[in-house]
Amino acid sequence: MTLCQYRVMSTFTWYVVMVTSCVSVIPGQPTSVRTRVIRPDTVLVSWQPPLDGATVTGYMIGYGEGVPDVNWRYLEHHRRNVTIHNLSK
Repeated sequence: MTLCQYRVMSTFTWYVVMVTSCVSVIPGQPTSVRTRVIRPDTVLVSWQPPLDGATVTGYMIGYGEGVPDVNWRYLEHHRRNVTIHNLSK
């Protein structure tokens, strides 16, 4: 499996959110990436799959304070959003 990273950044003074696709054939980057602050310590990240039609087997979401890959979450290919809780204020 090839890990294909796409850094679609959204900074909130203290965090950087990185969306990463995990695939065997490199697809284009996720599209329509959006972030929404739910609470001071919670953010919702949403996206659409790449437009090139390549098969995406899953998504890796990396986040951290000042470094976008301290914490990771793996999401199945059908997921299009994730809520990240317990972020620093």
